[in-house]
This record gives sequence, structure tokens and C-alpha cells, in this order.
Amino acid sequence: MRRGTIFIILFVLIAAALVAATTLLRSQPPVEIDVAVDPLAELWLRAAALEFNTSGVTVGVGRPVRVNVIVAPGMQILNEPWSSSNHPDGWIPAWSGFAAGIRMAVTANTEALSLARTPLVWMRDASEDSAISALTWDGVQEAAGSNRINVAFSSPSLSVQGFAVVVSGAAHFHDSGVLTDTQLNDKAMRDWLKPVIDSVPNFNTIPNDVATYVAGPQGRTVDVAIGPESQWLASLDVLARTYTPEFAYPNYPVMFDFPYITLSSAQTTGDERAASQAFASYLLGDAQQRALDSYGLRPALGEPPETSAKFVAAEPYGIMRQLPGLQAVQIPQSSAISGLRQWILSNGG
Repeated sequence: MRRGTIFIILFVLIAAALVAATTLLRSQPPVEIDVAVDPLAELWLRAAALEFNTSGVTVGVGRPVRVNVIVAPGMQILNEPWSSSNHPDGWIPAWSGFAAGIRMAVTANTEALSLARTPLVWMRDASEDSAISALTWDGVQEAAGSNRINVAFSSPSLSVQGFAVVVSGAAHFHDSGVLTDTQLNDKAMRDWLKPVIDSVPNFNTIPNDVATYVAGPQGRTVDVAIGPESQWLASLDVLARTYTPEFAYPNYPVMFDFPYITLSSAQTTGDERAASQAFASYLLGDAQQRALDSYGLRPALGEPPETSAKFVAAEPYGIMRQLPGLQAVQIPQSSAISGLRQWILSNGG
């Protein structure tokens, strides 16, 4: 057989093998993973997942990855922790400090310490006469203790955001961003906080998104409120039509930091773990980090760009694109968290 003929045959065989391999790879079933996220980052994550699912990312022997987003509020997971028979492949809680205290019967590997950030922020109407001398914990606590003011924040026993408000108050009382078991159990601190909790007329009427509550008709009775910065930014247009908003940052805010945690058990496959890790890396990429500010969230590192429409629009009202040197609160991973929550429940929170 001539050499030229052999080369032609080899070329045809190689081409056929490549076509067969490509066809095989394209026919691989997708790896479907569930990623649970706190409602605070839901909208950003859903948009990111839609883009990821069409980006062509593969794992294993060329299997495409598909991410399904499910919503999982932090308090729901505290009450019913993930288990080996019931867990998503990835989990994005709102606050790493709170999530670390949840005991789970499942292997947890942190792929990213933070995907995004948003701190707690105070808000009041600057156009109204206020019994609150200053938009600080001291100013609010003093007014709550001596006047009938209406305070608004989400239920600290039903939402991580509300629980974070109480933790921020505890940190202010103790003048420390690193809280201990003793400090969380301190009776003097709890007595100091109680008038603020008592000044919330009805926690059952306030949703997790306190900004939408304040922006609604019921918000006209609110003297001061506190909630995540991203929620205030999302509702700023409506708020500014009704109020002259004034925002201020607590000295010891809780920084919601949205870690990415891969959860696995004996039934989890290597491709599922790899898919979860690939999605975490994708969320830390430039495109998804740049998209955060359109949802009122800050990037994992650095600050929102100077061109960020939401942050620029809110700066005249006290929102800071570049945060001052605030000490984010850290809490112990112990029974003190459950104890504080039980105290909150006993006081109507």
C-alpha cells in the first residue's frame, strides 16, 4: 500500500475518532447541583446561575454543569440543620459567624470565605422631628427607654438579620467586636437592650426585608429602623419619595459576608463536588463580582466602583461607598447563641 494512501486512511480514522469523542462528550448527562442561598443574595445568585448554566463549564469526562438555586433562610437551617440525607451541594448563608454555630451531620468545606458583603445600617426620616438624639445605639436606646418610639427590624428569633441587630447592640454595649459567651449572657446587656426590643410594636408584621416595610404605608409610624444596607439601597427610590432618609452605620455592625460552603455526604459524587467548586470559582470571577453593586451588595474584596448607580444615589443620605474603619462583630460558636435566641423569644422577639 502506498505511503500516501496510508496517511489518508490514518487521517480519516483520526477524524472519525475525534467526531466520535466529541459526540460522546456532548451526549454526557449534565451534573445537576442544588445551591441554597439566603434571601439576601437570592436575586444576584439567580442571575449568576443563569449565566453559569450557559457558560459551557464541564467537570469529569466533559459533563456539563447545571445549577439549581433554592432559598434557605438561616433560621430555617438552625431549626432543621442539613443532614447526610437532606442537604444541597452548595450553601451560601448570609453570615459566616452565624452559620459556623450550626451543628450539621454533613461534611462542610468552605470554598470561599466571602462572595459578597453588606453591613447593618440605621435609617430614620431626617425631615421629621425626632426623639432620637443621634442615629446610634446610644441614641436609640436612650429614646426607647424614656419615650414611646417605634423601632423596626426583622424578628431576631425568625431571621438572621434580626438576630444580627441584637448582636450588634450587644457589641456596642460591651464596646467590643469580639463577643464572648459571658458577654452574650450578661444580664446588664440584656436589660439595656430590652427597651429597644420592646419598642418594636409587632415583629409578626415586619418581613425579613425591613426596607420594604418602612417604604410601605405602615412605615409612616416608624421612628427608626435598622437592616442590611443592600435592602435600603434596593428600596431607596421608594423611600426617597416618602422620606428624607438618613442612614448611619453602627460602630459595631454585623457584616453579612456570604461564604460559599460545599456540603457532601457518602452519597455525593466527585463530579458533584467538582461542580460545586467550579460554581464557587465562577462567583468570585470579575464579571459576577462587578454585578454585585447593581443588587446593592459590595464585592468580596474592595469597594463598589465610583460609577455604581445605587451607591452614588444613596451617598447624599449617608450611605458610604468606602466604609469607615468599622469593626465587624464576631460571636462565639457555642450554646450562648441558643441562649440569646431563647431570651429574645421570651421577650417577644
